Amino acid sequence: MSDPRLISDGYVGAARAWSWLIDPEQWDRQRTKEIRKELTRLLGRDFSSYQELETWWKKK
Repeated sequence: MSDPRLISDGYVGAARAWSWLIDPEQWDRQRTKEIRKELTRLLGRDFSSYQELETWWKKK
């Protein structure tokens, strides 16, 4: 796979799938922190709240 656009789309898809695993009511729980760690790895940034994450996704 050498097409940068396909690679980028793959990362975005993976990050979106990870974000769907987050329960907004459980933002500070250990399992959510593990999911957020993966999102940070994929997206290159962390989010302080679920609302911030959702706002960011809506802009993308």
